[in-house]
Amino acid sequence: MAITQNDAKELCTKDEFELVAASFAPAIRELDEKQLRALRSRARRMRDKWRGLSERQRAEVRGKRSPRKAKPAAGFAGAVSKARLFTETVDRIEKRLQSIAEQKEKEAAKAEARKAELKRVQELRRANRGAANPDHPGKALDQSRRSKGVTSRGKAVKGHQRAAGQRRQARRDSR
Repeated sequence: MAITQNDAKELCTKDEFELVAASFAPAIRELDEKQLRALRSRARRMRDKWRGLSERQRAEVRGKRSPRKAKPAAGFAGAVSKARLFTETVDRIEKRLQSIAEQKEKEAAKAEARKAELKRVQELRRANRGAANPDHPGKALDQSRRSKGVTSRGKAVKGHQRAAGQRRQARRDSR
């Protein structure tokens, strides 16, 4: 079962608790990748420290090792709890780093897809520059006519404008 923040506050010193608290939900989302990597290395050092201490104390209690201090260790439950707490802290930080890496991969894939789509559209445009002339099937429009805007659609628009001008002129003449 995971150790809660309240339990962690009772187990840790102030500095240790700041490290643990930074690995919980609202605070961890505010950290960037560089800060998370620094936090992970601190948490790993603390995990290794408490894991080693719990192993030494366990060996002293079992009689497999001579005591390091004048008073031998009576129990090792606190050191084991702290080792487990910092293991969970490292796991939370690594999970967040993994989600950031996945998010970066998704963004890179989206950017690559956008780039490929843009390239595909440009290729289509290049291919369509020599498209068939709708007035004369089988013949391509030459670039000079295209640049002047003289296409079948351009002719229709110009014809429409010309006819409208003629109708206006005829109305004026009839007055």
